Amino acid sequence: MTLVRGGPSGGGGASMTPTNYLGSDFSGGDGDNNRTMALAELTIIAVDNQLLQPTTDYTFSGGTLTLKNRLWDNQYVTVWV
Repeated sequence: MTLVRGGPSGGGGASMTPTNYLGSDFSGGDGDNNRTMALAELTIIAVDNQLLQPTTDYTFSGGTLTLKNRLWDNQYVTVWV
């Protein structure tokens, strides 16, 4: 799926391409919270197709994404940039 950033009228804009990861690509162990991954940037993130809320579910600072909730190795993580 490619998301498109729309303007006020909903048309046009830059597209966002997803990159898929598994929980096992993140630091930490299976089922741990606060697992991290180095990323250049991100716009939207989802775990198992559930969109995450900045600050509540994750933080992104200095190129490091930290998922605050438990993350299992077999969960799918999708990042749009």
